[in-house]
Amino acid sequence: MRLGMEPKLAAKDAISRIARKFPGFVGAVFAINKKGVHAGACHGWTFQYSVRSPEMDDVKFDSGATASALSCSLTLDRAGEVLLSFNSDGLSWKSLEPFDSVATEIQFSDVYSVELISHSLIHGPKVSNARKCLSGRHEYEVQIYRITVHGFQQSKALPSLLVLAACTFGHKDLQTCQMWVEQINASLAIEQGRPKNLLVFVHPRSGKGNGCKIWDSVAPIFSHAKVKTRVIVTQRSGNAYDMMASVGYKELASYDGVVVVVRILWTCHY
Repeated sequence: MRLGMEPKLAAKDAISRIARKFPGFVGAVFAINKKGVHAGACHGWTFQYSVRSPEMDDVKFDSGATASALSCSLTLDRAGEVLLSFNSDGLSWKSLEPFDSVATEIQFSDVYSVELISHSLIHGPKVSNARKCLSGRHEYEVQIYRITVHGFQQSKALPSLLVLAACTFGHKDLQTCQMWVEQINASLAIEQGRPKNLLVFVHPRSGKGNGCKIWDSVAPIFSHAKVKTRVIVTQRSGNAYDMMASVGYKELASYDGVVVVVRILWTCHY
């Protein structure tokens, strides 16, 4: 601020200089000038701070601290080194491998969970013979910490359908991986419209008698997404309708939606 910067610009400038030197840094900077104007900036998280002056009757909480863009070099399984960036609406990454400049992204609205896997194997990119000659690079496997982001993407064969997708990133530093997991989880937690509690009806005779197997195959998705489910296996035709008609308003209001497993189709009502 000695250079004439306002507190907001000064805080952002300070945090960006720290982040450039230490990409895995998680922290915040608070700035205030002689006039009492204040602001904050952070990297790797979001935070609130409290302010009180003699003129104020109570403490004021300010959520104006802005997060700088988070980016870091990690290893993407079977793709090699990438520059992973954290944005307000999702993740994006660009390959740092020679002859490969493909950029990819995934929106937080398409992510249902993220997990940290302890020291384990991650694979390098597949390298053709021609690329081996040009770059001198070879395929490799390394033991590092892994972050797996679970989500959905459009099917290449049937674009109208969504299929499961998982991206696994690796880094040798455990704290860096933990920071990414915490940041992604924080963004998922504030996503609007994500269900937390669902009522599920399973017709055991649907799908050629595979109704329960269908549910068992997808139940782990809800578990990973930290969505609570109350599962009811129907016993007869019209059973689900009768049970819904008998559920009280208070109990019904506790659910974010109702899922019905019918044949191989799902219907979900909110």
